[in-house]
Amino acid sequence: MIAASVADIAIISALAGAGLVLHSLPAGIIAGVLAAAIVFALLLDLVKVPVFRRLHIAPPPDSPQPPPPRAVAQDDGRADSSGHGEFPAAETAGRT
Repeated sequence: MIAASVADIAIISALAGAGLVLHSLPAGIIAGVLAAAIVFALLLDLVKVPVFRRLHIAPPPDSPQPPPPRAVAQDDGRADSSGHGEFPAAETAGRT
């Protein structure tokens, strides 16, 4: 995902500098916007880490890695003609 972001920034910077699809921008403006984007990303990362910890979205840095998720059982394709699974409608009518 980082490679895609870097490629996106490089392509847009080249288009803006060359004047393709939009008016040409001076290199100083392109460099300033790029520097501002980097500073903004770093500041957001400084805020994101404590917020994620507070909301328990991310594990603490010293915790061990969780085990990989188990495989989910695959549907064996045994559905009746009504598409409700393997139980006929008469068996499930009284269940709540």
